[in-house]
Amino acid sequence: SILDAKSISDAIHSVTKDNRASGFNYNIGSCNERKIVSIEVSSSQYDLQEVVSQSFHSNHYIQLKNELQWITQSSEKRLEKFKEKGNLYTINDLLDVLSDNSDQRYPIYRNSTPPDESCTLATVIFDLDAKTCKIYTDNPVDSKRSFSFSIVTNQIIN
Repeated sequence: SILDAKSISDAIHSVTKDNRASGFNYNIGSCNERKIVSIEVSSSQYDLQEVVSQSFHSNHYIQLKNELQWITQSSEKRLEKFKEKGNLYTINDLLDVLSDNSDQRYPIYRNSTPPDESCTLATVIFDLDAKTCKIYTDNPVDSKRSFSFSIVTNQIIN
């Protein structure tokens, strides 16, 4: 499984094997290799991109071509909103985008407020330089409800 991978190459291999049952987007990173890849997979093909600058993905295929898919307006609008924000230079810039709910119908941060019927379960920031993962269980801008852990030791930091 991907969780047993010892390197990015191992992880890539585990998600790009033949005979996949469904599609997904994986963002896989390595502190040791200082590298992040984004992999879109369908049941019949995959596309691997090394992430060299900011990257955003919503719930549809972006790189894979010729895949039958239904793209919701919510996915389209969230991708458009990210592109509108322009360059993001800090973690706070990123959190500002991921917390955005200025579009009541199609917010990036979703909280099941009508007319939106879906919700964001968590917002997660991986900092490969600090080797930490911070998980927000509510809107990051409005909430102090979060915890961090070390990617290296898997110990909770706060």
